[in-house]
Amino acid sequence: MKTCNINWTNWEPLKKIGKNHNIPSESGLYRIRIKDHQNLSYIGETGSSLRQRLGQLSNGIYKNYMPYRAPHTAGPAFWSLLQRDSVHLEASVSPCTSLSKPERKGFECLAIYEHRKKFDISPTFNFGRMPLGFRMSSSNDKKLTAAGNRFRGGPVNELLECHEKGTTPFKEIENLEASDNHILNMNWSKWQKNRSLSNLSGSEYGLYILKQENKLDFLYVGEGKIKDRISTHFKKGFNKEHSQYSFFKNTNNISFSFYIDNDLKKFQRLELENDLIGCHLRKFQKVPKAQFLG
Repeated sequence: MKTCNINWTNWEPLKKIGKNHNIPSESGLYRIRIKDHQNLSYIGETGSSLRQRLGQLSNGIYKNYMPYRAPHTAGPAFWSLLQRDSVHLEASVSPCTSLSKPERKGFECLAIYEHRKKFDISPTFNFGRMPLGFRMSSSNDKKLTAAGNRFRGGPVNELLECHEKGTTPFKEIENLEASDNHILNMNWSKWQKNRSLSNLSGSEYGLYILKQENKLDFLYVGEGKIKDRISTHFKKGFNKEHSQYSFFKNTNNISFSFYIDNDLKKFQRLELENDLIGCHLRKFQKVPKAQFLG
């Protein structure tokens, strides 16, 4: 892992930030908050220009109508916040031009994980969250438009999943034993081989970890329908054109473990997946080998 300390710049007003040359036109991480608040509203990353990325967000949220989720997925949430509350938003950045895409995304996970540990919650609008009383817009592309499924969000009276409470971050395990590779205090299954997938019914949702035998660090951390997701990874080992082929071509050398919780919402599983990746980066100084490769 190349060195990239998360050194944040000073806070700058989010409004018209796309014209602010104190924000560099480099890749890296960015964070957004309500002015003078300690906890954050959002943490993100970009492989292009930080100034451009923040400008895309700023351009949409100060209009009279809710933006779509593209070009920025958090646009609807910040627009809704500004409709509800009289607040000033500000941003700061951490340029990381030396990092690859997986490394940069790993540092994003680490920054979110450290926020979750410090404040016991995720940044307010990460993981698709919305302010209470508002529904999110759809994304914005030709396929959605042609199907008549593009829409702008707005006020709602009902409680939606995006308004529900997030998960509390799990504590890290202190002093890992060689026989116990798990890095968060969760009720994981024993390490198993590909043939053991048949023991799962296919209806179990939760999180999973893939790793090579006799290795402490991980290949991949994921969430979702456990049996289907792990099966999909193993199939990549038969496709030489896939970016993860080299990691999954020898399935006999790969073990998996999983954590089942069918009551977790999608965004809650994403929070815990983020915790695992961030914690892995801190402990092993690298992201799981096949993470963020497509």
